[in-house]
This record gives sequence, structure tokens and C-alpha cells, in this order.
Amino acid sequence: MATMLSTPPRSPPSLPPPSPSSSPTSKFFIRSFPTFNFNSYSTSIISQINHHLTTILPTHNYPQSLHNSMQNSVLNLNLNLNLNSNDHHFLPILTIASCELVGGDRNTAIPTACAMEIAHAASHLSENQFSRSSSKYDQGMAVLTGEALFSRSLECVARFTPLDLVQDLIVQQVVSEISECFGSIGVAGGKSMNVSCEEEMVWMLKRKFGSMTECSAVCGGLIGGAGEDVLKSLRKYGMAVGIWKQVISEIKLGFDKERIDLKLLRVVGMERAMEMEEEFMKEAMRELEKLEEEYGERVVPLHCMLEMKDN
Repeated sequence: MATMLSTPPRSPPSLPPPSPSSSPTSKFFIRSFPTFNFNSYSTSIISQINHHLTTILPTHNYPQSLHNSMQNSVLNLNLNLNLNSNDHHFLPILTIASCELVGGDRNTAIPTACAMEIAHAASHLSENQFSRSSSKYDQGMAVLTGEALFSRSLECVARFTPLDLVQDLIVQQVVSEISECFGSIGVAGGKSMNVSCEEEMVWMLKRKFGSMTECSAVCGGLIGGAGEDVLKSLRKYGMAVGIWKQVISEIKLGFDKERIDLKLLRVVGMERAMEMEEEFMKEAMRELEKLEEEYGERVVPLHCMLEMKDN
């Protein structure tokens, strides 16, 4: 039987019970629920994630340099990516929100949420290991750290998901989703692309960015017991949100002519980028409207996540 992670004493705010939506197609749905405090909701998740990460990550003295590198890579991911606290934890927050949307227990999804954070850190290392300012030792340690972290992310799901509450088959599906997300047809494939046209750009955005948010939403839904139709909506929502966030990020940085990493604007231009931002926002909203029809107020956290724009 899997080992259940201990839960910190802090109690998370409760989600509202499912109820029929009075306005299922309203673009301003979240404004109808001013009593829901998303900051408190996300902060409670972040607190739990940070607590469990310190337990999950290895602390053995030997090999100390590798274990220290693993801890620093995950726990300082927000500093490495220059993100605010909420955006740094976007993937685990999305995982938990998707689980709770369908009535799942948050604690059953914590291992998967931590796994997404760990795998994200591993992916970030692989992208930055060949920095010109890095020594050969630093590059080698980055490779080893990334390998160890990704292995740890899968172990986290398999070892800590409570099998008395989650079926073995679901755990297998989650491991498969994470493996595919960060593999050659996922994040790694997206990073390998040299794009020269809009079609290639969209493919890259889907793989490098959309696949991570898609995986988080789907895995949370799986742990929570979602059916196929709901998983389909979560998959589409997650993909659209991931791409939308990256497009927003590049648009915000678009006036900085010295940046060389703004591939989207280089390929499609500012006007088309702004059109894409609207298109993917609408796609995410369409899926939320479907979910709202079934789960009512429980969809509010997923709506609120569309306000987390600051990369």
C-alpha cells in the first residue's frame, strides 16, 4: 500500500457545493461569486505543496551535492523562472483545482501536484544546462539533477498516492500522462523545434507549454474520478490555458527589442499574436462553460486561474 503523505495542520478553504448555474455562458462568471477568495484558496494549496515537497525531495547526506541541487532546483523554481508565487505554482494549483472540481479529495491529488512541480523543474534544467556562463561541472550537474528529478516525479505518484482511495489503474494513467507530457511528443519535442511559420509555432506552443497545463488538468481530474467527457473538457481547457499564458507573456514583452527569445512575435507579429491570445482565451472559456453546466460553482477556481497572467 502506498505511503500517505502527512497533512499540515492548516485547513484549506472549502469549495462551494455543486449547484446549477444561473448563467452558464457568462464570460464574467467569477464576478457572480465575490465571496470566493482565490488568493486564500491558492495560498492554502501552495502551503501544502511546499510542505510536501520538503518531505518528498531526498535529504540524505550522500550524494549531498546532487540532493542539494535537486532541492534548490525545485524549491527555488520561482526565482529561476522570475515568477510570482502563484504563477510558480500554476501547475499544482491547476491539478488540485481540477481534482476538487469533480468532487475529489485534495489530499489524494497532492502527490500528483508535487510530481508536476518536480517534473517542471527538471524540464527547466534541461533547457538551461548549456548556458555559456555555466562551467562543464555545472552543466553536468544540471543533467544529473534533471534525470534524478524526473525519476522522482514519477516515483512520487506511484509511491505516495493512497491506493486505498485511488485505483491502481488511475495511478498508471497519471504516470503515463506525465511521461508523455515531458517526452518527445511533449515538452522535449517542443523545445527541439526551430519554428519558421505559424503552423510550426502553434505546434511548438502546444508541446512546450500547453502540454504541461493539459497534463495537470487531466491528472487532477483522473485522481478526482472524472469521466471521459469531463476529462475531454479538462484536456482542452488545460491546453488552451497553457498556450494563452505564453502568448500573453510574449505580448507583454513585445516592446523589448533586445530580447531574442520572443519566437512568437518574430514569426507571426504582434497583431496576429493578439488575435491568438483572444482565440485561446475563448477556447478555454468554452470548455469552462461546459464544466459549469455540470459542476456549477465548483468551476470558479478554474475561472480564476485565467486571471493569473503574470509570468
